Amino acid sequence: MNIQHLKYFISVAEHLNFTKAAEDHHIAQPSMSQIIASLEKQLNAKLFIRNNRTVALTPAGKVFYEEAKVITAKFDEAVKKAQLVTSGVEGTLRIGYWGPYEQILIPKLLGRFHRTYPKIELTITQDNNKALIERLEKEVIDVVFSSPYPFQGREDISCTLLDTSAQCVVVDKNHALAQEKKISPKRLNQEKLVLLDMQDPQDYIKLLKDFERNGFEPNIVSRPVLYNNLIMMVESGIGITLLPRCLEPYTSPELCFIDLESDMTIDFCVSWLKNSQNPCIPLLQDIIFKEYPSAINQQNHKTS
Repeated sequence: MNIQHLKYFISVAEHLNFTKAAEDHHIAQPSMSQIIASLEKQLNAKLFIRNNRTVALTPAGKVFYEEAKVITAKFDEAVKKAQLVTSGVEGTLRIGYWGPYEQILIPKLLGRFHRTYPKIELTITQDNNKALIERLEKEVIDVVFSSPYPFQGREDISCTLLDTSAQCVVVDKNHALAQEKKISPKRLNQEKLVLLDMQDPQDYIKLLKDFERNGFEPNIVSRPVLYNNLIMMVESGIGITLLPRCLEPYTSPELCFIDLESDMTIDFCVSWLKNSQNPCIPLLQDIIFKEYPSAINQQNHKTS
């Protein structure tokens, strides 16, 4: 007995005609009769009263018909739901991100994703890069928006570059450098520098290498963990900082962004486990490639 056999039985019960039921399912009438006879044998109950002219359900057949309809309907619903989840139309996508730039980038992508797949539940978590990597490895989250540097050398993680933004000097509007349009990194050697603590050594090492390459010997006086604290310290004149140019429209008007005479940039990427079984990830990938066509050629991005 299987689901298909139950569907054959239901068809005979509704037609009360073996020939018509067989035609509906594109099988021979003798085969249909054999299947029903097999069901009756397994159930040890007569399901139909048959004579040369008529077919009728027995009392047992009527009960079995009602239950079989419930079973097959539940089965069809389960199949449909499984197919929807497999195709990504339904499911859950768990997003992790770290910094302020991601707060700008994510809404546009997830907004389009949600409009396209409204039945997929989205959850969003903010944490430092180290914690995000651990959550990704344990599959507590599915996707991470962050800088690519923590994922260097990870063959098990797909990392796609989304955007690159120039690093700028950021000072409060009363600072002596506030009126400058462009500054050499070497001019910052005597300045007190406040840097955001990304709590990931790879990001910090990359930044220090950028400083060294540009002749900048930073005098780091504080490394706040929270972005809002960093902004407050710069506004208070405690020190200057470096931030990507793209953050300027979203930052306090009390601060001034000044171009650096250097090639210092910061990259932003999206990453997920290559062996992830979450069917929603390829759907997000499609949205990403539509919003960022150049990302197609930036998968498994290599950083220097």
